[in-house]
Amino acid sequence: MRKHRCLGFGGTAAPLTWVFEGAAGRQSVQLDSAMVANSSVALNAAMLRGAGIALLPTYIVGEALRSGAAVQVLPGLRPEGYAGDRLYAVYLENRFLPPKVRVFIDYLVETFGERPWWDDF
Repeated sequence: MRKHRCLGFGGTAAPLTWVFEGAAGRQSVQLDSAMVANSSVALNAAMLRGAGIALLPTYIVGEALRSGAAVQVLPGLRPEGYAGDRLYAVYLENRFLPPKVRVFIDYLVETFGERPWWDDF
């Protein structure tokens, strides 16, 4: 990866750290970034135009992977922490969960399930 042009998410051009989990355990790679942006949509656009490789959430890059416009570079590794792999519904702790909160949580579970549609690539 160090020989690739890496596109980083963030607000500074400081060294970029990507963390992965794989068969060999947890791996941390520190990289110099060819471009930094605080927008995953902008990074996706730059990546699709050939600016370099990017670590992006699947809801941003899933369609490009599905269509073949992008390819997964390290399919055996799972990014850790960067974009997350969970969706959380955060609410105040209360013995009696308001019905509208319960309905919303049920909606999220029904809509996204264990594997959201954008991960089908």
